[in-house]
Amino acid sequence: MTKDANLPRSCEEWWSSRSNRTRLPVAGKNVTIDLDGGGPMKPMTVTCKMMKDDMGVDVISTILQHDLRRPIFVTGDNNPGVVRKSLIYGVSTEQMDRLVEGFESCSQYMRFSCRGGARLMTQGDERSPSSWYATRSDKHGLQWGDAPPYSRMCSCATNGTCLHNRMCNCDSGEDATDDGVNPYAQLLPVTGLFLGGTTKSSSIEVEIGPLICNRRASFEAVTFSDRNARITGVRTLSSRTFDLWLQAKFAHSQMSLFTWESSDSLHWLHLY
Repeated sequence: MTKDANLPRSCEEWWSSRSNRTRLPVAGKNVTIDLDGGGPMKPMTVTCKMMKDDMGVDVISTILQHDLRRPIFVTGDNNPGVVRKSLIYGVSTEQMDRLVEGFESCSQYMRFSCRGGARLMTQGDERSPSSWYATRSDKHGLQWGDAPPYSRMCSCATNGTCLHNRMCNCDSGEDATDDGVNPYAQLLPVTGLFLGGTTKSSSIEVEIGPLICNRRASFEAVTFSDRNARITGVRTLSSRTFDLWLQAKFAHSQMSLFTWESSDSLHWLHLY
């Protein structure tokens, strides 16, 4: 074990270990967590905050902040993507991967406001994007909010509310806003912005919220009185690595603790 072995692995674990569970401050509380439980990965500082999930249930969210605390404003003659801004999270790419892939859900708020005829996805005669973002895998994000990945659409297109039946409000030529919450793990977090497509009489303003992740672990105790009893389930894994953390107390000399088998039966794992 290393000196960091006792650090919590998420805000949920930190909260469950507290003896005095007074309500968190509205802005949350900064907490140091260790994603791999004392392994080689360095600890990181996150914000722990009580929030509502999509179902309106209170959850303890693990939040990773970046350095773009205020919206970025762009105006003047700028070609598509020429105004570039990196978002610094203060963690490595490996830590980002482990954070996003280790939680049940992660999301990030995105807002793009346009004035003076600036457009988002249909700039110029080529009708190509004027602005886009970079992901942690250095791919370009060509959608906005919760629109499907790489679709060149915005959230309003998913429910048919875009101005003038466009794919984004900011493709209508009107002063407008496209915003939404990006829920796609493969696109998170936003690590850079490539902005442009403005003139002296038009402008854009872009805001990116922090990365918010929920539900990394379950702390429900389960007691088996029959050594042949079991809990089974199916879980689709989107990555090559995943975290497994178990605490067990045995009253028998030999028992199987955990088994996993891939859908093609070519890979398996057995702990006993």
